[in-house]
Amino acid sequence: MLTFHKLVVTVGILSLIDRTSSFSMGAPDSACSAMMPGHSHPSQSGSPPANFTLTSNTVLPGEMIGLELVATDNSQFKGFIIQARSVEQKDRQIGSFVVSGDDASYMTCGRGIHNSITHRKSNGKSSMKAQWLAPTDFE
Repeated sequence: MLTFHKLVVTVGILSLIDRTSSFSMGAPDSACSAMMPGHSHPSQSGSPPANFTLTSNTVLPGEMIGLELVATDNSQFKGFIIQARSVEQKDRQIGSFVVSGDDASYMTCGRGIHNSITHRKSNGKSSMKAQWLAPTDFE
């Protein structure tokens, strides 16, 4: 059984302040590598505005695992990027995501399809759920 520690999950919270140059339809492709949105607004500092949780601590090749991004302290977040990256090759996105509803949309970063997700609209969100599918050769 493989532990989720073999996977680096990176979550980027893009925008929390109303006055910013924003990407209302999600992060641009240029945000794939550095996971920096390119806003004219400085990066968020302090405590994370949301918690990222997984439905399990382990995942096997070809299995799906649920994930949820939930705002803290009854607040809301506007934007996000979520990717799963290889521990050995930290610049390589792995697996693919499955989303439903209209809070998230797919990004295709580097090689692969639907290997990143971002916000679909700039409205405030208190939570967002998705699933991640581990590749069949996941170690």
